[in-house]
Amino acid sequence: SQDGVILFDQGAKPIQRVSAAGGTPTSVFPLDASRGEATHLAPYFLPDGQHFLYYSSGKTADSKFASIDGKVNRVILERLSVPTYAPNPRGGGWLVYNVQGQLLARPFDPVKGEFTGQSAVIAAGVGPGRWWYASANGIMAFRHNYGSEYQLAWVGRDGRPQGTIGDPGDLATPRISPDQKTVAFRRIGEQNSDIWTFDLTRNTSARFTFEPGVDTSPVWSPDSKSIVYLSIRNSSTFVVERPANGVGSEVILANKAGDAWYPSGESRDGRWLVFRESSPVHSIIVLRSRDDSNKVVRIPGRESEFDGSISPDGRWLLYSSAPASRREIIVQSMPQEAGGAASAAGKWQISTEGGSQPMWRADGKEIFYIAPDGMMMAVPIESGEGLFRPGAPKALFQTRLQLFEQSQVSDVASRQYDVTADGQRFLFNQHVADATDAPITVVVNWPKLLEKH
Repeated sequence: SQDGVILFDQGAKPIQRVSAAGGTPTSVFPLDASRGEATHLAPYFLPDGQHFLYYSSGKTADSKFASIDGKVNRVILERLSVPTYAPNPRGGGWLVYNVQGQLLARPFDPVKGEFTGQSAVIAAGVGPGRWWYASANGIMAFRHNYGSEYQLAWVGRDGRPQGTIGDPGDLATPRISPDQKTVAFRRIGEQNSDIWTFDLTRNTSARFTFEPGVDTSPVWSPDSKSIVYLSIRNSSTFVVERPANGVGSEVILANKAGDAWYPSGESRDGRWLVFRESSPVHSIIVLRSRDDSNKVVRIPGRESEFDGSISPDGRWLLYSSAPASRREIIVQSMPQEAGGAASAAGKWQISTEGGSQPMWRADGKEIFYIAPDGMMMAVPIESGEGLFRPGAPKALFQTRLQLFEQSQVSDVASRQYDVTADGQRFLFNQHVADATDAPITVVVNWPKLLEKH
């Protein structure tokens, strides 16, 4: 602030303050246990230097208005991205924030912490996070979603292209059904995120979910008869299962408050579902019993785990983690609470020079993953009762995957390819070759955009 106060976030802690001249940081106020707060993030000073905005994450994720003396601390926006304040050169100002890609401005009193009017759209298709900034003299810069055009494309084990399926778009997480007849994936269109399917026999696409909100991270049941996915509706997060043929009602498997559960796998016998439990400060692998919904097993790790899946024989758990400075591929025995044998307890690092986005071949005799340089890697596996022996990783071919930063807030951190049951064909969600990155847009006298409202 102009008074020499620095505010910062620090993992699973409240907002900290410290003098710019140095000293010992102190909490502005504690985490609110009654709201299940897990962390405070992204403080943003308002012009008076006495009030600020920040993001509260826990049972809910909200934007809050607070004072540095700790006397004011309240929610102003529920379940929305962290706002910024844009002063009006003529007086007053707006909160600027992103809702499903729409950049909005809403008149705001930065001293009282109150809205003084209705929101108006500045731009559509703006990227997630703080992909915008407004100066004090009426200049605004923002960036649209870059590289949002993706295409599902087949590639042979030799790296040769074998055609595409469906139309390009803002796609993610393709998953081939166990019977090899259908692909499920996420598509964003008209500011709505839905699960779609592609019939590999008829070569046709169909929208699978229709509810307003966000549906993402599809996982097939072992018999290919249903799809489990994450659904966010009206600020509530659910794990939903629905018949794959679209006939029949959905089943709510979990109603999650706070941390989101992104489905990532299911055991071959259908007894265990695998999730990535995600918050702004951690990502861990969670197993939940199909037979007893209260039976939940969390896998101890570095709280940076992704892409959990169970081996076809049900003995081993595969995921990526960051045990040191880089992400690696890990296999460990299934926990005893989830049917693992005590005599087979063990843990192995599969990758040797980093890796992400791992998955099993359908027969469990191979593990695939993506090396840090985008190379598709394959590791032969010998396993059985009391036996797990990985071979040396072998490079298959260079992929065109965009290697996303594995943040905890989106499904783009999850695996962006799948493999046929025989391990011979790969289906990638790859960047369209001629799609150009969006430039930064700068608008002079941007409040003029709001006058029509």
